[in-house]
Parts: sequence; structure tokens; C-alpha cells
Amino acid sequence: MSKFATRLNRASARLLNTAHQHIPVPFEIHCSCGNRLSGLRRNTSQLSSCSSCERTFYVLPVNCYPTTHRVPSQVSDKSLAGRSAAAMRELLGMSTAEPVTPIVLRPARKTRKQKTAANPADPESTAAESSQLTEQTTNVRPNSTAAARQQSEPEELRRPHISLTQHLRRVFSPVRVIAFSTVLLLSLTAWWMIHERQHEAAIRNWRTCLDEVLIALDEQDPVRLREFLPQAVAAADILERNGEEAALVRSLHQQTMALEQISSSDLIDQLESLANEDPAVVQQKSALLRDQWFVFQTPLAAGSDSTTVVIRLPLLFGTEPAGISVRSDLLRAYLQQAETPAALFAAPISSVQINPGPPAHAVLELDGEQLVLLTLDFLVADAGFDPEMDSELRLLFQQQSTFLGVSTSSLRDESATTAPSETDTDGGAAQ
Repeated sequence: MSKFATRLNRASARLLNTAHQHIPVPFEIHCSCGNRLSGLRRNTSQLSSCSSCERTFYVLPVNCYPTTHRVPSQVSDKSLAGRSAAAMRELLGMSTAEPVTPIVLRPARKTRKQKTAANPADPESTAAESSQLTEQTTNVRPNSTAAARQQSEPEELRRPHISLTQHLRRVFSPVRVIAFSTVLLLSLTAWWMIHERQHEAAIRNWRTCLDEVLIALDEQDPVRLREFLPQAVAAADILERNGEEAALVRSLHQQTMALEQISSSDLIDQLESLANEDPAVVQQKSALLRDQWFVFQTPLAAGSDSTTVVIRLPLLFGTEPAGISVRSDLLRAYLQQAETPAALFAAPISSVQINPGPPAHAVLELDGEQLVLLTLDFLVADAGFDPEMDSELRLLFQQQSTFLGVSTSSLRDESATTAPSETDTDGGAAQ
């Protein structure tokens, strides 16, 4: 776990007043033999044994009471202000509890020498005193060794207590605030300059690409149209244009992108070939139909729910008709507003369900999110349709253009209206 996640957990424990349950509290005991015992306190008391002298010590449980001047604790003040301040200190990395104070056992006191009025001339009293001094020196030696070891160890340094106000003043010093403001101001200035340059470039690209699109529409040049439509759409997105021109450009771009992905094979031929395949491999080969794009000119009917549209095509799988449906809010709205319940659109197949039978039947479902209504006549000529020879197809184009609110004639009229005004403006500037 990262340091920030640890701080966040500790801060939440401080705020919810559950620090004595979720924050580990260490303890440290110095044995008289010189060994050091350490560990974590528990919710209940425990017994800890020295590994050197096997002496047992009683360890107090975690303190569940707030901190006092004499007794440290992980529990903050029960008030909301105290818990909030403790949580803020944890997030800023400040110590909210006093450091662990090791428990040091003092060595046994040395026995005071008994003052005896021994006779220096008495050899027995002199021998007894010598043996007593030797015994005291032997008993005191381990304690002296432990005391020397404790003196040789460096004393633990306690961090000074820094208030929250002082810590905030150090973090948000005037120099840092000024430096941060300067960097922020420079970043905003650079972003604004880049944004303005992109905006100006998008305006130039929009007018240029729109003129090229109009020329491609007049000349019925699909190659030129596919070249400049992506740039025009990108410029319209940057400029956030939502007018008739932008709607037409986006619609034409979707149509060209969809017609570029049309499958080269016929859907009727593929269904006939699947009907003649071995039933064991029909499911594997039917998966190849997924994500293939096809153009449909078909009557429509409302489905069972509010978004389903049933496509009435005379497709057969074996001897049974194949069912085709699509879930599309766009097509359902078009069906409700159109005078003729028919459409010309391009869409990919999203799922194929085939039962080899008997009786054999197939159910196809189109992807309604990628469905595109076609409104441009010379684009569908590449897909095998001839609008000049089919009057019904021309009526479908007009009906779908009215529904989408896109018309090439309005775009030409608006461009013709804009061109003289730009010429007059230029002429006035020249005068």
C-alpha cells in the first residue's frame, strides 16, 4: 500500500474515532539483562517473555482513552473539531501521537556496605570482609554491564510538536504561493494561445473544406468528397457548429464511411450457401457474417417494443424465411414520421442465430447504433443502385433528407448568399 493510502486510512480512523482498533500501537521494554523486547499492543493485555533471561513481562492493552499530558494515546479528542484536526495532521504527515516511550527496568540497588568496627589486627574479620566484597562485586557485575550497555545506546530523539497552523504556514509560504501563481498564469496563457491558434486554423479549414465539398457535390466526385469531409467534420467539432451546414457535412461523412465498408459479397448468396452447408459447421461459418456491412432498401414495420424495427425482405434460409430486425431509436422515429414505411440505409450485422433444423431458420439482427440513412444519390450508385431509373428511390432520398434536416440545395443557396457579401466586403476594403 502506498504512503498516501496509508495516510488516508489513518486519517479516516482518526475522524471516525476508531484509531485504537485500526492503527497499530508499538511497545518497547528494556529488560534488566540488556535485551530489548518490542511488538504491537493488542486490544487485551498480553505477556511477553525475554529471549535471553526468559523473564515474563505484563504488557498493557491499547489505550482506548484520549491523550493526556502524561499518557500518550492513539485516540483523539471525542469532539468533532479534535477528530478533524487529528485527521488533517495525518493527511499532512504530522505526528498525531507521542512517540513510544520505552519501559526501562532499573537494575537492583546495590547493598550498602555495613559499617563494621572491625579490628585490623584481627585476621578472621579481615578475611570475612574480603570474601563479602568479592561476593558483592560478583553480584553487581551483570547489572553494571546492563547499565553500561544502556548508556552506550543513543537516546531516542523526540520530534518537536508542530501545530497545524505552523505547518500550513511552512507549506504555503509566500514564495511558494507566488511561484505557483506564476506557473499557473503562464500555463493558462500558453493554453489560451494554443486554443486561439487552433480556433483560427479551424475557421480557415472549415471555409476551405466546405467549398471543396460543394465542388465535389456539383461534380459528383466521391473521391474528392471523401478527401475533404473528414477535415470539415474536424473543423466543425472544434468550432462547435450545429447548424444545417455542419449537420449536412456530418451526415455525408457518415454515409461515405459506411459505404466504404460495404461487403463485396451478397447477403442472399451467403445465406443460400449456409443453407447447403453441413449442420456441424453452419454455426462456425455463420459467425463470418458478423460485422459485415450491407445496404438495405426495404419496407419497415414496428417491432414488439418501442425501439425494434422489423425489416421485411424476402430472404430465405433453405425453405424458411429469414427474420431481420434492428434496435434503433433513429429508425423507429423515422418510421413514425415517414409517409412511406420504407428506407434505404447501411448497417452492419451484429448477431446471427441459425438453427440448421429441421425446420431450418435464421434470425439476423443489425447494429442500430451504426445504422446510417443514405441521402446522396451518386454515392449509392457504387453500391448498385440507380436513382435516375428508380422513382421510388428518389422519393426515399427526399423523405430521408427531410427527416434528417439535411439538403444539398440549402447548402448551395447559403454558400451563394455568403459569396457576394464577402466580395462586397473585400471591394469596400479595397476602396
